[in-house]
Amino acid sequence: MGKILSIINIAFFIELLFVILIAIGILPRESALFLAIFLPTILIISSLEDSVMFTARSIPLFLALPITESFDNFNIWRILVLILFVKFILEARVISFAMFSKGIARASLKQFRLEILISLLTFIAILSLLKAEDPIAGIKRIIYFLNLGMLFFVVRHVINRENFMRLGRNFIFSGIFIASIGVLQLILAYLMPINNFIEFWALTIEKNLYGNAWANIAISANTWFAYFNGTIHLRMFSSFPDSHSFPLYLLIVSVFVSTFIIFRKTVSQSCLPAYFLLGIFSLGIVLSGTRGIWAATALPILIIGFYYFKKIAPKEIILKLTLPLIFFIVALIISQPIFNSKQFQLIENETEESRVLINRLASIFDAGETSNQGRIWIWKESAKSIIKNPALGVGIGNFPAVLKQNIALAKAGSSAHNLFLQILAEIGIFAFAVFLAIIYEIYKKIKNLSQDENVLIKFFGLFSILYIAWIIAYSMTDPAIFDERVFLGLMILVGAIYGISRERKI
Repeated sequence: MGKILSIINIAFFIELLFVILIAIGILPRESALFLAIFLPTILIISSLEDSVMFTARSIPLFLALPITESFDNFNIWRILVLILFVKFILEARVISFAMFSKGIARASLKQFRLEILISLLTFIAILSLLKAEDPIAGIKRIIYFLNLGMLFFVVRHVINRENFMRLGRNFIFSGIFIASIGVLQLILAYLMPINNFIEFWALTIEKNLYGNAWANIAISANTWFAYFNGTIHLRMFSSFPDSHSFPLYLLIVSVFVSTFIIFRKTVSQSCLPAYFLLGIFSLGIVLSGTRGIWAATALPILIIGFYYFKKIAPKEIILKLTLPLIFFIVALIISQPIFNSKQFQLIENETEESRVLINRLASIFDAGETSNQGRIWIWKESAKSIIKNPALGVGIGNFPAVLKQNIALAKAGSSAHNLFLQILAEIGIFAFAVFLAIIYEIYKKIKNLSQDENVLIKFFGLFSILYIAWIIAYSMTDPAIFDERVFLGLMILVGAIYGISRERKI
C-alpha cells in the first residue's frame, strides 16, 4: 500500500488527471500553469531515482504552457529536465573542480569519448550559425538539443543493473498510455465524420496539448490520414503531433517490453501481459500507416539473418530475437480488415475499399506516388545544397533555406525527410562524421551488453541492436527522431544502455 501511495504515484495521478481534463477542454489551458509549479516541486523533493522514474512515465503527458497568447508552445519538459540535470550535478558533485580534475587524472580519455564527441558536435553546430540565414532559429535549435540531451546524463548516472527494469516498467507505462489513446482514436474514426474528427483532434486535443501554432499546422498540413481513390483512413497518431513520431516512440518502448518477456520467462512467470502489450504496440506501429517504418523492418531482418548464417548466436537465442518481427507481421495481417473497413462515413468504392492496405504497401516502391515524388525532389535539393555548402551546411535549424522556404516552416515539418541528409545539409560533413562516430560509440556499448553473461542484460542489448537498427533504417525516410517526445524516449533508452554497462562510470 505504501508503494501505491508514494509521492511520485500520487503526483502522477494528479498529472494524468489534469492533462486529460485540459486536453479534452474541461479544464482551461491555464490550468497547465499549476503543473508548471506542482511537477517541479515533486522532482525537487523526490530522490533523483524516483524523479527519473516519474519522468520516464510522464513523457507523453508533457504539455505546452500557455505563458502568453503569442508564446504558448514552451513545453513543461524543458523545466523538468533542467531540474533533473541540476540535481544530477549536485548529487554527483561534478561542480567540484578539484574532484573533476582528480577524476580526469585517474581516467583515460577513452572513458570520455562520448562527451568529447558530443562537445565537438555542439561546437560545429555553433560554427554553422555563421552560414545561417536565421541564426536565432539555429541558437534555439542548439538549446533544444542540449536541453534534451541532459536527460541522457541523468539516466546514465542513476540507472544500474539493479534498477533498470524498474525504469523499464515506468517507461512501458508511457507506451500503454499512448497505445490506449490510439485505440480510442481508432474507435472515434468509426463514429465521427471526418470534419468533426479533425476539428476535435486539432482544435481541442492538439491545441490544448501543444498550443495554437501546432493546431493551425495540424489543420493545414497534417499526416493523419491515408488517401486512396476516394477512401480516407486514419493513420493512428494517438496524442502525438503526427503519425511518424508515434510509432517511433512505440519502437523505443518495445525494447523494454521485449526484454520484460525474457525476464518473466527467466523467473517462470506468465508472459501473457507482456505478449499482449507487444502485440498492441506492434498493431499501433502498423496502424500509424507509416510506410517507412514498415519498409525499415528490412534492416533488423538482415541482422537476424546475419546472426543465423554466421552462427554469432545459438539458434534458441536467434529464435527469441525474431519475436518483435513476428509480432509486426501478425499485426500487419490483423490490420488488413481495419484498413479495409469504412471509416469517417466517406468510403463508397467497394473495390478500392478492399485494397487499401495492399495499395499502401505497393506505394512504398512507387516512385510516381505523390509523397514519394516529394521526398525524391527534396533529397535532390538536399544533395545540391550539400555540394554547395559541404563544410558547415546552411546552418543548424535552417533547413528550409535549402528548399528556398521561410525558416519558420521548420516548425511545420520542413525537413530533408532523411536524418543523414538533414545533418549534412544543416551542419556539414565534419558534423556528420562526428554524428556517425557517436552512433558507433553507442553501438559498441550495446554490443558489449549483448555479450553479457547475465541473460536479461544480454537480451536487452540484443533487442536494443534490433530496434535501434529499425529506427535508423526508418530515419532514411524521415528525421522524426528529432521530435521532443521521441528524443526524450531515446535518451531514456541510451542512458539505460550506458548505465548498466560493465565499464566504470566517472
